Amino acid sequence: MHAMDENIDFGENLDEIQNLQTSQNSQTSQMSNRSTVPRLHILNELDELERQAENSNENMVSPKLNHPVWTEEACQLTEDKNGYRCFSCNRIFKGRNTQNAMRHLSVCSKANENGTYAKVKAAEIERIEKKKEKEKSKPKNSPQIMRREQKNKYRLLYLLLGMVLSGPTISLNSFLDSSMHAIFRVLDPRFQLPISFTGLKTCLNDAYDLTKACMIEEFKSVKYYCAMIDIWSEKSMKRSYIGVTIHYAKNCELRTAFLGVVYLTEQHTGDYIRKTTIQLLNNFSIREEQVVKFISDWASNMKRAFRNDIIILRAPDQDFEFNEDNDYEDTEFDEIDSNLNIVLPKWLGCIVHQLQLCIACKTTRELVDPITEKLLNLLKKVKKSNLLHQSVSEETGLSVLVPPTTRWCYIFITLERAFQLKVILKQIADPDEYPDEDEWKQLSYLRNIYHCFYSSIMKLQGEKTPIIGLVYPEINGILAELSKHNTTLSKHLLEQVKTRFEHVIDWNSSKLDMTFCTTTFLDPNLSFFINEDYQISRVINHIIRLAGRDVDSRNSNSVDNPYELPVNSPASSNSYALEMLAIKRRKIEENRSGTSLQHFLRQYAQTVLPPQPPLNPMLYWHSYPPNEIVNSVKDVVDQLFITSPSSAPMERGFSNSGDNTSRKRNRTAPDLLNMKMVTYLNKSFLEKHAENLENNKL
Repeated sequence: MHAMDENIDFGENLDEIQNLQTSQNSQTSQMSNRSTVPRLHILNELDELERQAENSNENMVSPKLNHPVWTEEACQLTEDKNGYRCFSCNRIFKGRNTQNAMRHLSVCSKANENGTYAKVKAAEIERIEKKKEKEKSKPKNSPQIMRREQKNKYRLLYLLLGMVLSGPTISLNSFLDSSMHAIFRVLDPRFQLPISFTGLKTCLNDAYDLTKACMIEEFKSVKYYCAMIDIWSEKSMKRSYIGVTIHYAKNCELRTAFLGVVYLTEQHTGDYIRKTTIQLLNNFSIREEQVVKFISDWASNMKRAFRNDIIILRAPDQDFEFNEDNDYEDTEFDEIDSNLNIVLPKWLGCIVHQLQLCIACKTTRELVDPITEKLLNLLKKVKKSNLLHQSVSEETGLSVLVPPTTRWCYIFITLERAFQLKVILKQIADPDEYPDEDEWKQLSYLRNIYHCFYSSIMKLQGEKTPIIGLVYPEINGILAELSKHNTTLSKHLLEQVKTRFEHVIDWNSSKLDMTFCTTTFLDPNLSFFINEDYQISRVINHIIRLAGRDVDSRNSNSVDNPYELPVNSPASSNSYALEMLAIKRRKIEENRSGTSLQHFLRQYAQTVLPPQPPLNPMLYWHSYPPNEIVNSVKDVVDQLFITSPSSAPMERGFSNSGDNTSRKRNRTAPDLLNMKMVTYLNKSFLEKHAENLENNKL
């Protein structure tokens, strides 16, 4: 870093400051020959100036001797100044350290008996309060405040530099260019960029460490997480990475954080994927049992990785059920549902991947390709010709799209753009290359069929609000739209959707995952989609089980019944029986008084109306006055609504890693790639820290 500007006043001792300026200017000229530049060297200069300003005043007492432990006749320095004597016990200790002296007084029995420690502690607290008041009363142009502002300014510059270096298209080598250094010299002569790649990497590493520390601090108050996992390979297929993104709720707001990528050095087996994922979670102090769902694509190794992570919902004792005069209950479903232990897998396949597979599978393409072949050939011809493509762009302001096979709903996006360019394409195409009217009608029909898939895929990729409740109505909406058509394609797609989403919509299937219909029921904007009495009964029973569930995230062979007594229950059989009767009586009284969880959810099902405008479902439930029943529902809501229906957040994260590697001949090393992605994709954590630095709060 460059030395300080002579015009800035940091104290009364300007001569000493100017002498330091001269010596440091000579050091700066030598730094250009070094391989790296010391980090935040300007801060070291500011600290040195501050120490010199404090030590220059002959009447000023050493800061260490200002502490009450020395002034209140509790301890005294020895003659050689290398130790201190305690007046209470008259013992001598080596080392002149205020903290050690205070620590000794706190454990010294005589100092506690005669009240010396209490007196010193009270004086210390009073001293701290006076110091705070003094800081508040200082003018804004005081030397101390100016020094602090200068420190925060350069900390902010260093932090912002690390954030810039994390950009997916930013090359660290571009900051080694002499012109880049010249720009910073003009902006601030005292701030010098690192002059080596190692120095830049160190700056980025500091930003990464700060990001990670801020994330861990925020995660301390988080109870549940949803983890999204995906594996990505470079364009050259030389390296493969696994990445993890998490969803969690904070203040009823859904938030996303990227935990990082790990370079895979072994075969992509299920055990290796699971071990790497858990290690990434543990790096951020996230325990495995806090993860309620693992979201990934439908690859066999992904399913195998988390197949043993399950949740067992134990059936409550039937003696506890009180069904008297409950005419609204469907006895058949209640009996079946309440007598079974339900095993819920913690792995959940990406819904968006399945929707894409419905329209991109081999059978569907065989039906669609004859319809789109002529149009796609024309689009490819225009795209390849620079002259034709330029004329289309100048005429319409739009570019010609050729469907990328890796993009979700690529056929619909291409058709939508082709209809916008229909007129200009007719002008530049040969008659035999341009689709006729019947072919355009078929393309229009295909676009309408695919629109429902595209709309659902776009809705289910959201990150800011809980959208897991949308899955059940969106899939049913696609089925309703396909049922309106009586073509081979619509029938095939209808069968595809029913087969692939049996676990979402088929109430009679053993594969039904109650997560989707339960979140739809608990979402006040969508609860009217669960309108059949047997559906409501099953959902309510499922919520009751979730409210008292026991979780074993790896091996669920021994799971306690949620209605069993705690471990420290009375040992005698009579006491045990009395306790069980008391629990049973309390359950019966709750049902009779209408305060049970089942009665509460029944009232919700009968009275809730879709709010206008739509509400955040988590905020809706947390706005209820707290009580035991409402709190149990809130806990279930917090677990379910952080679940993401797709792995899209992780997919978007890997799009940045592609920018980092494919354009630079794989020069981005795995550890550097991880630092860049974590820092860039979690910029919100650093932005808060940068704001505090800018406002001089740190």
